[in-house]
Amino acid sequence: MWYLVELYLPVFSVRDAESYQVAVSMLVPLPSTVVGAVGAVLGRMGYCRGDECLKEARRQIRLARAVAPTAAKSPVVLRRLRGVLEEGKLPDSIKDITRDIAGLSDAMTREYVFAWRLALILEGDVKREHLYLIDRLGDSESLVSVVDVAEVEPVECTGRVNVVVKSRVVRGGDYMLVRGFDERGDRSIFAVPLRVEGGLYRASGVEVEGPVKCVEKGDLRAVFPEGYGW
Repeated sequence: MWYLVELYLPVFSVRDAESYQVAVSMLVPLPSTVVGAVGAVLGRMGYCRGDECLKEARRQIRLARAVAPTAAKSPVVLRRLRGVLEEGKLPDSIKDITRDIAGLSDAMTREYVFAWRLALILEGDVKREHLYLIDRLGDSESLVSVVDVAEVEPVECTGRVNVVVKSRVVRGGDYMLVRGFDERGDRSIFAVPLRVEGGLYRASGVEVEGPVKCVEKGDLRAVFPEGYGW
């Protein structure tokens, strides 16, 4: 089953696996992030626990790719209370917080991507109602709202591909190369169809060998290579 998923999100942050300390964000969620979001849904619903949820999500999803959105990104400073989640409790009083604020909290710099809407294409055995329950893409602050999950049927079409693909299938176009992980958790180099204009990343397209297919709903359209392995 093929799905075209529409999400609204003010900001999101998907940490670049190559970054350290200052968390640089990917400009689009890569396949492993989407699969992980579905695994989190399965865990919350009680179908699995821990690493088994990721394995089950990988079993259910064969393809999970994002349509590149026009976006901008900027660093922000996050201040967090430490020990609360680890110990499963809050300090006893406000005095405890103010007395040991340095020991209870810290700050970090993290990049966030600003994009008001995002589209995903997924193919596999995942249930449509489970996709509606995706509430985060990336870190714990990256809240998203799924507004539509459309069952779609790919049709042959023409044009440049506008979704994240592996770099080995690209033959031209405007794109950025990033390292990340695919649906199976294997490391790969991806081509993200975005071009830089000043401080803005604009959606573009990549050229691939062979035929391409499209799925669409309303003004959302995903163009991708035919077959698998891309």
